[in-house]
Amino acid sequence: MVRIRPRNQTNRRLWSIVLLALLFFIFPDKAYAYLEPGSTSFVLQLIISVLVGAAIAIKTYWTRTKTVFAYLLRIIRRIGSHSGVNSIDRIQEEQHKYDD
Repeated sequence: MVRIRPRNQTNRRLWSIVLLALLFFIFPDKAYAYLEPGSTSFVLQLIISVLVGAAIAIKTYWTRTKTVFAYLLRIIRRIGSHSGVNSIDRIQEEQHKYDD
């Protein structure tokens, strides 16, 4: 009786062979290459620009993030001041107050 593999296993095996072949060509044993100072400078500029871009993005969205956390803190404080009501009901109640 011939056993036929399901399609998933065949695809998985094919992809693993392709991946191994790519890794073989991407990482050769010896690389005869020279890194000139210009390419090192380019990599350094790239790293600095990524860091500066991340800092600007954080600065831009900081007020939005701070507003969200302040809103959540207000809800948590109001929940703590109420007593006798289920906490889920309190959260929903607070959300409806701020939705209007």
